[in-house]
Amino acid sequence: MTAEPVVLANSVPKPGEVDSDNEDRVAFCSGRIAMSDGASRTARAEVWAELLVESFAQDASDPLGPARLELLRAEWLDRVASPDLPWYAQSKIADGGAATYLSVEIDTGRARFAAVGIGDTCLLHVRGGDILLAGPLTRPDQFGRSPALVSTRVGDAGHTGDRWECTTTYKNGDALIIATDAAAAFLLGAPTDALQELIHTDVLNDSEEYSDWVNFARSQGGMASDDTTICVVRL
Repeated sequence: MTAEPVVLANSVPKPGEVDSDNEDRVAFCSGRIAMSDGASRTARAEVWAELLVESFAQDASDPLGPARLELLRAEWLDRVASPDLPWYAQSKIADGGAATYLSVEIDTGRARFAAVGIGDTCLLHVRGGDILLAGPLTRPDQFGRSPALVSTRVGDAGHTGDRWECTTTYKNGDALIIATDAAAAFLLGAPTDALQELIHTDVLNDSEEYSDWVNFARSQGGMASDDTTICVVRL
């Protein structure tokens, strides 16, 4: 049996926006971690992202299971729909919301973890500064404007063909980094020092330090100016 993992996470919105504008969501509980990036062009994507991560981390229920997914879709609609909304808002809600999704379940008894991903929110398994495994995307040049998404539309199974899964072992001292697209693309091409700083310092514990880290990466390292969420799991 390995030690219980230590989980640290933080998030900042796009430049010029406030925390309430941030459409990224992350949740963790009892070795279950989930992250989701709501697609800005869709309706109330932040609500959908929150439902996805809470289903996995807090409720210990797979949000991608067909029956559970339809329940979550109904809950999303119940939360966001209202007859008092203007016609254009009702029209957008009818088109639905969408989000990426990445979950990790850690089994300390067997020193294993299992991950599932849809889209460009990514997992990096790091050991001694080296990336042993990454997914669903593995290189910065794979990121684009149209990632795979989980939709709120009833019966939509378009995400199933883009499902990424992995199950592998880990060693004490390894780390998992989970990040939404801007940070994931940056970290997949970043030097070892950037990974080690996230893993071995408390930058994620301090919102001001984390904001400074992101701003530096945006200005000096070319990280895209998007909502930026990172979770580090020290194994």
